[in-house]
Amino acid sequence: MWVKTPAELGLKPEDHFYPWLVRSGPLSAALKQLCQNLSVQVISQQLETATPEEQQALNIQETNSLIRQVYLCGDNVPWIHARLVVPHTTYQSYKPELDNLGDKLLGEAFLYSKSGIQRSPFEFSITPEGLFSRRSIFEINIQQLMLRETFIFLNAILNKLWPHNNPLPL
Repeated sequence: MWVKTPAELGLKPEDHFYPWLVRSGPLSAALKQLCQNLSVQVISQQLETATPEEQQALNIQETNSLIRQVYLCGDNVPWIHARLVVPHTTYQSYKPELDNLGDKLLGEAFLYSKSGIQRSPFEFSITPEGLFSRRSIFEINIQQLMLRETFIFLNAILNKLWPHNNPLPL
């Protein structure tokens, strides 16, 4: 279930994790401050059917969306699981760029290099494993894509680095 605010998940602005969930702009820029090397480990990138929930959020019904799943790794440790859902019409418009992302950061290599890009407000969720996720829809001209980021390891790092509720270096 996706909600509109972190408070609906029981988070308060003073919680360590809160600033990470609501941070606008490229998440990778903030993650780079916490490690020597931020890298992308591609899990998969292929045409397939988006989940019913993703199709509903993007208002699509198709079996050939581009689904890209990656880990963002800090010093070779997976911190973020990212899932990109690109409807087929958007994929066709940006096919060469999307096909050549490889191990590049999505925000730097594609999203934030586009003029006129708009990002929807975040929605938030907790996975069955108890991990926090956020998602948003990017609109480039009239084309849409959705990015979900699940914070798989960052919580442990933040609690280790800032155990006394000190502000995070964002």
